[in-house]
Amino acid sequence: MGPDTGPEGNAMRMDEKKDFDKVVAAFDKYIELNKKNKLTADEIHALFKDTNLIAEKASYPSLFKLKNPLYLIEDRAQEALRSYEEFYLVSNMRLKIFESFFDDKDPEKLESFSDLHGVCLTSFWLWKNFKAWSDDLGLDTAQYKRFFDRQFPILSSGVNVPQNVSVKEGRRPRVIKDITKRGDTIVSKTIDTSFKRIEIFCSNEYEIDIQAQGIEFISAPIAVEDQNLIYRYLDIKMQDNAPVVEVNLLKNDDVQEKGKFNLKDMMWV
Repeated sequence: MGPDTGPEGNAMRMDEKKDFDKVVAAFDKYIELNKKNKLTADEIHALFKDTNLIAEKASYPSLFKLKNPLYLIEDRAQEALRSYEEFYLVSNMRLKIFESFFDDKDPEKLESFSDLHGVCLTSFWLWKNFKAWSDDLGLDTAQYKRFFDRQFPILSSGVNVPQNVSVKEGRRPRVIKDITKRGDTIVSKTIDTSFKRIEIFCSNEYEIDIQAQGIEFISAPIAVEDQNLIYRYLDIKMQDNAPVVEVNLLKNDDVQEKGKFNLKDMMWV
């Protein structure tokens, strides 16, 4: 996170926030009371409500957004919940995470991501790693695929839609135009919203050739071994006068299929 680390930054630790001693005291009280009788969600919330864990919005993991009675459902997750079953899935996942803390006494090992805003934000990379994590946790992993499909929808509207190549809307690259600081602390950032990311994939028997104006980055073909697919992702700075991406599907250097995708309306043309 670079300059965002440290007290009040976007990547601070919980013990870098003032009044951390009150959080520690509340946890000590929780352990003491819970040994006698298992506390309810309301009782736990009451125990921590005056600590900054709940009372203040913070960049470290906090419970500020979790409101009665849906303590285990995050705000952003609620936007994607469409049935009672999905409420159960999200709640069950959170409970599994909490339960794992009792078995793992040490904090998780810190990981270093060499391409955090690149391949690590593609749907295929995220799903592959979610599956590995979810299987270890003992979840019914396949049930959670619906949430990934909503975050990364396959775009198949329009005319002249290719039969053998598909496009997904990706996570927009985080290109920062401006940073505002208060002293040494970053308080806000302005993101360039003219950028788009798309993921283009097909059977691994083909190759994908992509042409467009405004391409800032295009990946090499990446194999999805368990699905016999390859995909390429590209970051494009939108050109209002030239928003079309041309996709050619090749086999042994021969064009097998062509398609044109308009980034303005996100439809095939």
